[in-house]
Amino acid sequence: MSNYKNVLVAYDGSEMSKKAMQTAADLLKGKEGGQLTVVNVWQMPVIGGEGIAIDLRRYQEESEKYAQKLVDEAESLVSEANIPVKKVVLNGHPSTRILEYAEENGIDLIVMGNRGLNALKRMFLGSVSLRVVQEAPCDVLIIK
Repeated sequence: MSNYKNVLVAYDGSEMSKKAMQTAADLLKGKEGGQLTVVNVWQMPVIGGEGIAIDLRRYQEESEKYAQKLVDEAESLVSEANIPVKKVVLNGHPSTRILEYAEENGIDLIVMGNRGLNALKRMFLGSVSLRVVQEAPCDVLIIK
């Protein structure tokens, strides 16, 4: 039996994040006082160049709406576990915002999927899960 009571799941709707959600629910099932927090982080695009026009307000509204839909979906995946689920939508760089939230909210465990980036892509693109593992203020469980 784990000692984790305050568990955060980084959820993006992928199959790995669905597995992460179920794993976190299994860890907390039957645990009095357990709290599952599902977090989705959306990020404004970096836009540049001539002839590019985007309605940033509409983009933000649609991004927030989609992020809320994702955390609602995540909550429904574990509804039968009878675990309190806190749904959080954040804006910014995903790994930065996940790390900040974990630090500020006393998270015991972060559960997230591994994107499976190969070494070359990881070197150029960076990896949210890799950075979270390296810098988290708590334990991290990566789901494959």
